[in-house]
Amino acid sequence: MILDGRELSKEIKENIKSKVALLDKKLRIDFIYFENDKSTEIYFNRAKKYAENAGMIGALHNLNSNTSEKDFLTLIEYLNEEKETNGIMIQAPLPKHID
Repeated sequence: MILDGRELSKEIKENIKSKVALLDKKLRIDFIYFENDKSTEIYFNRAKKYAENAGMIGALHNLNSNTSEKDFLTLIEYLNEEKETNGIMIQAPLPKHID
């Protein structure tokens, strides 16, 4: 059996898009990452694009690599309380100074 990854990816994306279209509200995913890693920035920009292509809102939060743990947690708490936010995706690993 030969698996066509591109075709499977396309089918999965279309399936998600059709399910999102049935919802009463527009979903929003917030992506949190730290500026010191270019590959992570590219990854989250693509994730945002995929979310938007599926009919969702993608919101990027590019934090300075020196952001304090307190400020990082404050952002997460804010997004958790935000009614428009349906999901949060956080870069891993976190900077060493953040537990």
